[in-house]
Amino acid sequence: MVADRARARWVWTALIGGPVLSLLAGIWLTVDAVTFLAASRKAEAEVVEVLVERRGHGVRVSRLRSFLSPGSGVVTPGERVYDEGYTAVVRFEADGAEVVAPTHIQSDSYDYEIGRTVTIRYDPDDLSSVRVAGIWSLWAFPLTFTGLGAAMLVMVWKGRGQIERQLRGGR
Repeated sequence: MVADRARARWVWTALIGGPVLSLLAGIWLTVDAVTFLAASRKAEAEVVEVLVERRGHGVRVSRLRSFLSPGSGVVTPGERVYDEGYTAVVRFEADGAEVVAPTHIQSDSYDYEIGRTVTIRYDPDDLSSVRVAGIWSLWAFPLTFTGLGAAMLVMVWKGRGQIERQLRGGR
């Protein structure tokens, strides 16, 4: 009986803990975005560079197959393929001074071509804090974490009766 209660506590902790953590992360990210928007200024900026970062240790391609790699053509067996992240570096004017700084989000795709003009938001107290002023770059993470956390909590709440029955042995 005591073991069943302990198991039930662990199950409920796992079922509620993950969604609550996701919801809290989403709330924190939302507060961060709102705070940034309140303190930041808008400017037009030119993309002057795109930083490419190799991530991970690379996956060795099997000798049985080769495939097309987006950037380098055919990948030969035995070659390592890396995941790459792209960060736009922008140049803009703030209080009469020219500033060059990377944007805050790294992307898996090459989103911004060099020479392209983009609207940004920057923190006047920290000119290295630059974000592209778009719905996706400002709100993707807050909405994703908040939405997933809330959706998982609703699913646990709606399925709580069935979960309880399963924990009691299927009765």
